Amino acid sequence: MRFYRDVSKAPSRIFLLRSGDIFRNLAFETCLYLDSDRFKLATDEVAPPTDILLWKSDPCVVIGRFQSPWKECNVNLLRERRWPLARRQSGGGAVFHDQNNLNISFVEARSVLDRRKCMEFLKATLQPLKPDTCVHVGDRYDLWISGPSCESNKATWKKISGSSSRLGDKVAYHHCTLLCNADLHNLSEVLSPSFETLQTQATSSVRSPVVNLGIDVAQMETVMVEGAREWLSERRRTHTSDTLVLQVFPGDEPNFVDPTKFDQILSGFRAWSWIWGSSPAFHLDLSEFLPSPSPIGHLLLHCKRGGVVQSLEFCSNVVALQGFVNALSNALAGSEIRTSSWHGLLDLFYAQWQFEHSKQPWLEEQDLILRALRIFSDRI
Repeated sequence: MRFYRDVSKAPSRIFLLRSGDIFRNLAFETCLYLDSDRFKLATDEVAPPTDILLWKSDPCVVIGRFQSPWKECNVNLLRERRWPLARRQSGGGAVFHDQNNLNISFVEARSVLDRRKCMEFLKATLQPLKPDTCVHVGDRYDLWISGPSCESNKATWKKISGSSSRLGDKVAYHHCTLLCNADLHNLSEVLSPSFETLQTQATSSVRSPVVNLGIDVAQMETVMVEGAREWLSERRRTHTSDTLVLQVFPGDEPNFVDPTKFDQILSGFRAWSWIWGSSPAFHLDLSEFLPSPSPIGHLLLHCKRGGVVQSLEFCSNVVALQGFVNALSNALAGSEIRTSSWHGLLDLFYAQWQFEHSKQPWLEEQDLILRALRIFSDRI
């Protein structure tokens, strides 16, 4: 690949990412974002280059940087369907990806990136494809669609794309997911909370009515490429042919970005510590896994940031169980909330408790508490 010392001569680029792996696509986007030298402001008042990425993912859920996976999606259903969960580095809410969504990223110098102008470009590109409707840019830099009368009553609008951003000191990116012909049934099923009683201060997604554009995703990509070439040439006062259109197939990423950096970032996106361990603190009532009304009252599990158990809190008048719960809380404290990882720990706790309290009867309520913890462990 050719490198340009004068950024005013560096071409803008449109990348067509051909991997369906959400982690590879996020890693590639991040590598572009970290290449701050490319986006330095030129001295001759020519705008610095822009990189635009167009890509599709195999079915998955992507949550924002500051979100809780258990609050935003049904992780048990994702596991059953073998669909990955990813955490991106931008903020915002959770989204469902499949091969009938088109993801679009704009990467530019921080001082140049205008999120509203990016979305206005998308609106202008989409409107001719939907002549019997009106496309709107929302207050959150999202895209909505309404009837032909372009009614101002936003209650009748339906969302076709959300968006989120990462704004660094030198470089920024803004990205969104266009609903072309996505499976909205799958979207609705997986974008539902894992647990009824979970409470957290994590960023919550704003639930909105959604609709597909009803446009073939391949057609959408072609239209976006042509539209982006014209848009970029107008902004930089160059010819459309000066914008490079580059296909990136799986494994070819090192031809366009630093290979070592790409591998490191890719590993980071796939790591448990990033996807799950970055979750904000939360608590939930384990009695939701037991018959109602709960025979043990309320048993709160507190987990601190990092996906680690802090304590169990027993909210009941059953004095005979308080010591048991306190001991169990000490046994669990500091353990990571990984799927099915507590079975061995709970077996060991049970054996030790029985040995140390052999003269005391084993209560049905103790069984229920351990059962609730096992159920939770299997569903996280």
